[in-house]
Amino acid sequence: MIRNEIRFGKNLRILRSQKGVSQQELADAIHMTRQTLSTWERGAGKPDIYYVHDVCNYFNVPIETMLYGNILNDNVELETEDMFEYGYYIKNFNKQGFYTIIDEDLEDFFGIIRHDLEHISVTALALHTKGYVVTEVFDNGFSVYLKSDEEAIKFQSDLYDILDCFIHHDNAYIEDKRNEISDIISAAHGTVLNNVMREILGAEAGSYAFYWVDEMENPRGYANSEEECKMQAEAQQCTDYTILPMI
Repeated sequence: MIRNEIRFGKNLRILRSQKGVSQQELADAIHMTRQTLSTWERGAGKPDIYYVHDVCNYFNVPIETMLYGNILNDNVELETEDMFEYGYYIKNFNKQGFYTIIDEDLEDFFGIIRHDLEHISVTALALHTKGYVVTEVFDNGFSVYLKSDEEAIKFQSDLYDILDCFIHHDNAYIEDKRNEISDIISAAHGTVLNNVMREILGAEAGSYAFYWVDEMENPRGYANSEEECKMQAEAQQCTDYTILPMI
């Protein structure tokens, strides 16, 4: 074993492909958010030892092998790259509910463009203007609550139309937002997310007295009273949630 190379992310991705396990299925099983699991696979983040243990138990793989070993030999690993799929997560939307969409999903669904922070932010805003409930925006994706089966089925078409505008530049709102956000990114990366959430919420997130998270600790809404938080949770059909004061 090569002890100076941590192979956890590579091995995790290969194991999921071998076992036919989606990121969402694994995230649910180990009580982790899907976007965090994605950062592990891309090497942009590392889990603590407790999550390493949970992943190893899930796949029945020794910790030593998971961290340092080669799940596949080099030749097979290269051949397996083409087996990984993400876009089915979007393509299979047909039921109302809460969904987290990350950059890999968007790239497989609409791979003509690179889905960076600028595109993710404008996409979230464009979905918001179409009436979708966008609950959170982060650096590599966003979360959306689809209010009905009909809206879930329609979502794929609306998302495709929005992404297509990045190619044809035929939507004035999207173009204006792209220019605005591009300027903000050049000045300060973190300012982008604050502006997106302010426009979606109608005010700075920090100006609200409370916010609430679901059982996976995903932020799902902001309000000035606990009662408003409860109403938002009911509207999103979320029964397991926690209301927290904004500090």
